[in-house]
Amino acid sequence: MQSLSGLFLRRICTGLALFALCLSAAAEEGSWQSRYQQADWVARLRIEGVANLINPAMSRNQALAVQGRRYNALVLHKWKGEAEGPIRFQVDLGDCAELLEVDTQYIVFGSRNFRGELQAFSCEDLISVAEAQELPALLDELNSATRGHRQTSVTVDFARAPLAMHNQTAQPAM
Repeated sequence: MQSLSGLFLRRICTGLALFALCLSAAAEEGSWQSRYQQADWVARLRIEGVANLINPAMSRNQALAVQGRRYNALVLHKWKGEAEGPIRFQVDLGDCAELLEVDTQYIVFGSRNFRGELQAFSCEDLISVAEAQELPALLDELNSATRGHRQTSVTVDFARAPLAMHNQTAQPAM
């Protein structure tokens, strides 16, 4: 027969563990909400190509210095921003050294860099759809809650090579 104090202590520990688990889940959801609000653009993409971003100022004696990677991707679903179809975005190696795989789908949180190009600034902004679990449903909720707000959009100009990205502002529907 277990002592009453041992049983009581075990129940308190179980309750505290469940409370900590709930707090962790709430914090993670808040983190996604914050990341969504800070991003200019959030979408599910299929990576179609990857190229190295060369830094000419750091390249010496025929040795090229790779600064990051530029990805060509197809937008499969967009939660925030105005990009449709094929897009380009970049990731500096100082922000994330992981290589995204071609023909793999990712959820990407992108923002504009100082040149106005879409860029992911962290490995945490590049989530494999296979690992995303409940993230698409959460993004659907966040998208529904923020509809009608002013958003930054991307226009893709296919007449120019490489793809040109321009800043535009979409006006909310009245």
